[in-house]
Amino acid sequence: MTTPVRTTGTRLGLEALEAREVPAINLAFDFTLDLRANGGSGFFEDNPAARAALVRVGQEMGGRVSANLAAITPSGTNGWTAGLYNPSTGQQYTVSNLRVAANTLVVYVGGRAMPGPTAAQGGAGGYGWSGSAAWGSTVATRGWSGFAPWGGSLAFDTTESWYFGTTTSGLTATATDFYSVATHELGHLLGIGTAPQWFSKVQGGSFTGGNSVAAHGRAVPVSSDAAHWAVNTTHAGQAAAMAPVLQYGVRHTWTSLDQAALLDVGWRAASPVTPPTSPPPPPPPPVTAAPVLVSGSAGQVAVYARNGTGSLAYTGTTFTPFAVYSTAVRTAVGDFNGDGVADYAFVIGAGRVARVQVVNGATNATMVGTTVVLGGFTGGAYVAAGDINGDGRDELVVSADRGRSSLVEVYTVSGGALVRTFSFSPFGNLNTFGGRITMGDLNRDGRDELVYAGGPGMAPRVVIYNGAALAAKRATPLGPSFLAFAQGVRSGVNVAAGDIDGDGYADLIVSQDAGGTSLVRVWSGRTVTTNPGTPVPALARLQEFYANGTTDRSGIRVAARDLDSDGKDELVTSASGGTANWVRVLSVSANAVAALETVFTTSASAVVASQVTAPAEGGADLWFPPSGPCLCCRPTVAAPMCSRVTG
Repeated sequence: MTTPVRTTGTRLGLEALEAREVPAINLAFDFTLDLRANGGSGFFEDNPAARAALVRVGQEMGGRVSANLAAITPSGTNGWTAGLYNPSTGQQYTVSNLRVAANTLVVYVGGRAMPGPTAAQGGAGGYGWSGSAAWGSTVATRGWSGFAPWGGSLAFDTTESWYFGTTTSGLTATATDFYSVATHELGHLLGIGTAPQWFSKVQGGSFTGGNSVAAHGRAVPVSSDAAHWAVNTTHAGQAAAMAPVLQYGVRHTWTSLDQAALLDVGWRAASPVTPPTSPPPPPPPPVTAAPVLVSGSAGQVAVYARNGTGSLAYTGTTFTPFAVYSTAVRTAVGDFNGDGVADYAFVIGAGRVARVQVVNGATNATMVGTTVVLGGFTGGAYVAAGDINGDGRDELVVSADRGRSSLVEVYTVSGGALVRTFSFSPFGNLNTFGGRITMGDLNRDGRDELVYAGGPGMAPRVVIYNGAALAAKRATPLGPSFLAFAQGVRSGVNVAAGDIDGDGYADLIVSQDAGGTSLVRVWSGRTVTTNPGTPVPALARLQEFYANGTTDRSGIRVAARDLDSDGKDELVTSASGGTANWVRVLSVSANAVAALETVFTTSASAVVASQVTAPAEGGADLWFPPSGPCLCCRPTVAAPMCSRVTG
């Protein structure tokens, strides 16, 4: 608990923060319980500045400590339940079989009105488990000798007069500094005043941890609740961040005494990372796995991939990213954290406020909790992923569907949150047909271009934006926009990008959406980008074919991915509308188109169209229904639920 009080004449102390490449411990914030749609107060939903400030504090606090925390990955008979206090209600709340990545703490955050002088509450979560003893040890200790929670929760008072600034220049004498309070509460979540290792060292009203005694010169007096330093505790002339009273109009930063307490509860000190010298290290290895995401109208997304026999098959993994809604989910695949494994991005379809969620492909844990995009637009959205700045980590791009201007937003994935860097309207604010997007390195400069195509009702216009320019916050086309099909085609255009011919350039693939034919056209990326003055339709096509005959009017969804690791992307096609339930993998060259396999996802023919996305250098869309079981596991809790929150 932090309790601001009004004081005057308090000297502000600032502590320099160490520069690090990434936090040694990743604090992954989950904002789902804050959403009004989930019964939350919308505190962070309404305050992007609060969200950004929390992410910043999380990066700093995670970067202060290190540990080798095992991942928590339930499977088979090994299950568990995470216990916490819902930050939006203050009531006990449980999450079954939460997946937590290695060296990661999942932190549920939200806001609610708090009585009295309380400004915030935070602490580590509890747990219950069932299964083998080794599994129980993993849940309880994460294979670490010190304090090692799965995460916990933070709640902030919605009635407080908060200051969210990054500096203190606008911090008034009557405002509560969010940075200071968030730092304090994350100190609790990391074990100060909450961990058994803390209380075992409290004796006679003082904390006797060796590191803290060395920093303070003697045992450190604690408050009456034994969960904080005593009131007015200072270190080197600066107020300690973990004292129980934080002052209005003052920024309280982390001191060496606070840091010593983290070491005393079992964390290891994180070593500063020296910035790399020239030449920079090589980028992470490319994503070699080729997942295909299948999302149905009920909001479930199943993962398909090539199996041991070389066939596309259901992997057994299914996500429900927006569990409270039964609506279509659109997807993209990209490497957002640079670990060489494909991650998954989900965006909700039409009829709901546009929200995005990102999942770690290596662990299936949430990387970015549900985040509102496009200003809360409810007409649907599309997502794509690509590396526009050459750092080996993909950015996430979101485009509005039909019903508003052709808005595109560019985000980086950082510290468990989406950070918007740039937005623009490809076809102007008066165009309300929306657009579909994909990304790929068409000019082979190491930066992925953005391909934007008009939606249904609009002429089939396509434009390609230079990826390096997007990184510099400029929307610079590689050439003039062009009509991918005849002027009269109004079905909308689907797009993909992938290296079909193996020359190192992503090639451009276009098709018609529902109501159009199954015509697919492919242009060489090399040809398009080395002839910027020539309209694309006037250039020789790498290939053109009908994916499902000349009479079909279901349209075609296309994606591109190197499924057989031969250095050339295959095309994955499916009907864009109607009741067809097939997906077809094609080998395409300048000389021939060959069907490698056709997968039927269900034996029934009358099915609701759904979406598949394969990672075509960032993803493109396909539609067909999901297949395979939906696994709902509810473990038997073998240990009592416990959750201590410092109030």
